[in-house]
Amino acid sequence: MVVAIAVAVVLASALAFWKNVAEESIQRAESVAPGGDITAKAFTAVVSTPAGSDPSPANINLKILATSAGLMPSSTPMQLDTYRRLKAAAEGPGVLYLLDAKLLTLQFPFRHADPEQHNNDESVPYRRQPDEPEGKPVYDVAGNLVMKTQAELLPLGYAGAEYTLRHSGQYSNVHLSVLADNDAPIYLAYLHYSPEAVNSEPQFKILLAKGSYKNGKYSARKIDGSDFTDRDYRDIYHYNASSSDRFREISGPEFEAIVASVHTVVAVGGITFLTIRALSPSFHDRDGAKMPSQPNPYGRAVLDRVKDGKAVYVGQSAGTVALSYAVGPLTKDTSYPELDPEEKVDIEHGLGLEWLFPDLGQYLGIPYRLVFRPHLRFDLSLCAYEANVLGVVTLGQAISGGVRHDVYGAILADYDFHAGKGDLVEVSHGKVLYHVGYTSQEEQLPAPSQRILSRFTSRWSFENRRLRMQPWGNPSHGWTFDWQPQVGEVFAAGPKASQPFHLYASTSGPFPDAPPMDYPRHGKSQVLLG
Repeated sequence: MVVAIAVAVVLASALAFWKNVAEESIQRAESVAPGGDITAKAFTAVVSTPAGSDPSPANINLKILATSAGLMPSSTPMQLDTYRRLKAAAEGPGVLYLLDAKLLTLQFPFRHADPEQHNNDESVPYRRQPDEPEGKPVYDVAGNLVMKTQAELLPLGYAGAEYTLRHSGQYSNVHLSVLADNDAPIYLAYLHYSPEAVNSEPQFKILLAKGSYKNGKYSARKIDGSDFTDRDYRDIYHYNASSSDRFREISGPEFEAIVASVHTVVAVGGITFLTIRALSPSFHDRDGAKMPSQPNPYGRAVLDRVKDGKAVYVGQSAGTVALSYAVGPLTKDTSYPELDPEEKVDIEHGLGLEWLFPDLGQYLGIPYRLVFRPHLRFDLSLCAYEANVLGVVTLGQAISGGVRHDVYGAILADYDFHAGKGDLVEVSHGKVLYHVGYTSQEEQLPAPSQRILSRFTSRWSFENRRLRMQPWGNPSHGWTFDWQPQVGEVFAAGPKASQPFHLYASTSGPFPDAPPMDYPRHGKSQVLLG
């Protein structure tokens, strides 16, 4: 009897101890979650000012889709219907992919081909045994490094644009079957630009490649008018300043004529700075100052076409962020960064104070000083969101003393990126509309996640071993809501959301007041304490 009592006392003490540990863990999560509840919002206040929102009128001609996960055949039906509606009101038969943000990705086979410098990288353009960091590089009998083929580079995301379009039908997660009619001309273009002026004149080249969409397949064309052979697709191209048998240098007026023939412009994902630099209406020098001697014919041709409402602008990732009112915080020591390696300049890094406020959105007439933040992604192993969304918080801190009107952020989630399932923002007819994506995908919760969730059992229970990547109650065809500054912040997750469509967690773990999602139809979770 005495032993049983002693055991009970020990167990009670242990339970009390672990309950205190759990409560302390909850309190820490509640008090130090970076960014507060920003991950629970679809629209968030980045900067609030006494003057309120910017009263500048919106451009009613715009046809913009700012996407996170692009547009794929499996994207949410309402989003595809929206694109088709906008496309029907645009002009021209063609589609133009702007490759600028992907230039370093496209140059990967040449920039990362030295084993002495890059063999510790996760991905390399040459073969290794095994193909992992520090794997042994493979050489042929002549002692030459054996390079990976386009087919081997494709699943890594480093195949050429023509090869990718030919063999997967998409580039940057924007699929030709969504965009193009049969026999539609397809153009690929990028701007090669040097910030070093010669005789006060900017140094640039516009490179263009032509192709078409025939019978459901992309067909690239050489500059002599002949179609690519299978071998041509397999060749590795440099995507540099030199003309070749596929890309040729064209003049500003020639490019303007091409842009005037397309109904859709796709600004691909990659490095935001490269898109901003390429599309900026004016050229900038190495210090970021505008060069007034000559406007940027590449950027202006695209922006003017979109501004006039004659083409749909589809932004994916960097192509979406580039439309933001502000894009910092940026690099600390230079306003014209060296773009090598690619990983050091992405949507979380930047460009210097002169580039902090790109004028693309203002030039186009996007209202309300919006900041676009794609790729809200849930990490199953941590039961938390990836930290990239916190850039909005840091941005607000960086610009709060220098803006006269409110700045809002639009946060877009990826539910199933490769399937093109994510949120997007439409800007058209002078309105801002948020299109909620859809997924029914469920994932097995790994053991570490289950342990994390178990710490909150004094507040709520979550008994399911699987997690649906979007809360219940969202229609499979998607849904849309209008937004304007008078609406204020919009919650997408948690108890404050009228219809949750994002999972409820911070970047450091679950929130203490509710589980990542409820299963009201199944009774698998329950809030125990408010």
